[in-house]
Amino acid sequence: MTENAAPRYICFLCKRKFASAALLTKHKQLSELHRRNLTKQEEENQQRKEELRQAVAAVKRQVQEVDVALSKLETPEEALLTQRQNLEMKCRQAMSEYGQVQERLEISRHQQLCERQGDGAPAWSLSGAHETTLGRLLLSAGAASWQGNKDENEVGFDRRGAPCPGRSTHRGRHRV
Repeated sequence: MTENAAPRYICFLCKRKFASAALLTKHKQLSELHRRNLTKQEEENQQRKEELRQAVAAVKRQVQEVDVALSKLETPEEALLTQRQNLEMKCRQAMSEYGQVQERLEISRHQQLCERQGDGAPAWSLSGAHETTLGRLLLSAGAASWQGNKDENEVGFDRRGAPCPGRSTHRGRHRV
């Protein structure tokens, strides 16, 4: 891509291209197609979050079952220890994906808010991100966690590992 390339005005959600920034903005603010696609995207992300919540709960139950089996043995079996490690890795992966879906939801909501307000705010900016350039390439790096540095998480789990709506955990103890 050359430095003097003309800017492209594309709504990637609707897969539509526009001749100007004004037409793209008008599309995002007034188009029924855009509104339906936003709703569909939000519903898909919410559905995926629920699937991941259920997957995390199921894996946590399996980990607890393995822990019970291990506690009944005098010397732990290698197969059970390996199974526990694999389950913990699967749980971390599902929780990581859950965080990614949540981040997509938050970015989408922020972009919608900016579009409704029409304040020209950036679509999304990473606070604490490090940026550097390498030739004409701009590199950005940052880290975030939907779990970290919180006294409370949005999703609480009971002792079986099942999600508890309206319940959050606080330093390992359940609160209502």
